[in-house]
Amino acid sequence: MEGVTLLISIILIIFGVLQIILFFKLWGMTNDVRKIKVHITPKDDNLDESTSLNSTQIVIIAVVVVIVIASLLSTILN
Repeated sequence: MEGVTLLISIILIIFGVLQIILFFKLWGMTNDVRKIKVHITPKDDNLDESTSLNSTQIVIIAVVVVIVIASLLSTILN
């Protein structure tokens, strides 16, 4: 029984160390993503007006989403 406990303990320690290594590798990759984002995004602060949504468009989209959700809920409940 001690052999099984020792084996499981060794496996858990190895698994824990690999999880820590994976954590730091993922943390390092987030910095790479930030560098790529800075490289890809436009340098100009004046974005084209056609690409951004104004407040009226956002309100219309929100109303449409609410109507669709309400109609789906009424269909499911009936």
